[in-house]
Amino acid sequence: MVGFYNDANGVTHGYEYNVWTRKFSTVVDPKAPTASLSAAAINDRGHVAGVYTNPATGNMDGFLLKNGQFTDLAVPGASTTMALGVNNFDEVVGVYTPSGTSALHGFTWTARHGFTTVDDPKGIGTTTINGVNDFGQLVGFYVTARATPTGSSPPPAVTDLLRENHWPPRLGPSRRGGQSHAPREPKGAGAVWG
Repeated sequence: MVGFYNDANGVTHGYEYNVWTRKFSTVVDPKAPTASLSAAAINDRGHVAGVYTNPATGNMDGFLLKNGQFTDLAVPGASTTMALGVNNFDEVVGVYTPSGTSALHGFTWTARHGFTTVDDPKGIGTTTINGVNDFGQLVGFYVTARATPTGSSPPPAVTDLLRENHWPPRLGPSRRGGQSHAPREPKGAGAVWG
């Protein structure tokens, strides 16, 4: 299990908790151990994904911590990249915001293929991907705005991609050496896409 806490100075620290040994350990960037960092996901091999403040740029970047090796994950041209899930093949998923916008785009990343943008057709610019299984099936959500008859807007509605089951998703261009791929038809109840 992984998580994070904020200290008295407002700095975020990541941790891993082993339920068998009942021991906590810190999750840090070995090259910047004081950087603000949130651990968001862990796979069966103990590889951790999350988000941290990159001391070199000041941006919030995603990361994958694998066997002590810390990999910075920053979508090119993004002001924020957040890694929210990781499967046992080290495929990382999350959300990013392009610089100069407030749009949110989901992504997948692998060391071999780089970044691929994933936007739900009904949630382009508001898609978050927060989980991926070992079959490459993704789960996430998007936000929509609902106007009332008076023209005022209530809080945005969050729509769960799992319930909506939109098919096919809009896969954007690959980034940083990635490749686009044709989505596979989801299999089983609750599948979103893969």
